[in-house]
Amino acid sequence: MASDILEPGEERIQLSLSEENILESLRNASVRSAELVNELLSVATDLFASRFENARIRIQKAFALYDMCRDGVEKAFTYLAKVSLSLTYATHYMQVLNTFRSLLHQIQRLLLHLLTIDQNVVSTNPEAIVVMEKFVKLLSSYFNSLTSLLNSYLEHSPKADTALEDLANASREIETYIRELAFEKQGIELPTLIALNMEEVAFNAIDLYEALLCLHLARKS
Repeated sequence: MASDILEPGEERIQLSLSEENILESLRNASVRSAELVNELLSVATDLFASRFENARIRIQKAFALYDMCRDGVEKAFTYLAKVSLSLTYATHYMQVLNTFRSLLHQIQRLLLHLLTIDQNVVSTNPEAIVVMEKFVKLLSSYFNSLTSLLNSYLEHSPKADTALEDLANASREIETYIRELAFEKQGIELPTLIALNMEEVAFNAIDLYEALLCLHLARKS
């Protein structure tokens, strides 16, 4: 907030109007993305409880949320194309948008592959929902941290460095969990496509954090 007291070493983030428009689109997409992954968990919960028809109804809502997220990012892409020649950090914003779009695409693929779960999968390994629950909660926390970071930029807050560190921590937690799943399966097996999608979602989330880190450092240099 503009009224924040600056601590030693802190500085306010100054934004152009063009940057504010791009960041606002990203912030809105991030808020919707948090809703999307929560809906993803509801779909998975229904599937592993053998409520297959409920899951297929819920997944329509999830796809509608995905469309809103994607449209928000595409809107930012279109706007960036119009102002890129006058935007100092256009290349960095392009990288952020590209990685955000890739992350959303992988979440959509995960949703699609959840539909491959049938009674045989549920009967063989009912404990797999525990894996999905933890992963989705970590992903939800990641998007909450992302939203906080984008809000700190839009509010010209001196706490942006702290918000970026929170996103770094959320990224590391996702990466650590994916590694744990690879080395310590503990008898829980997810369908191959879903396991691979979870890995791709995790790696894209890390890529998005790294793109934002580059943007953050470039703006402070």
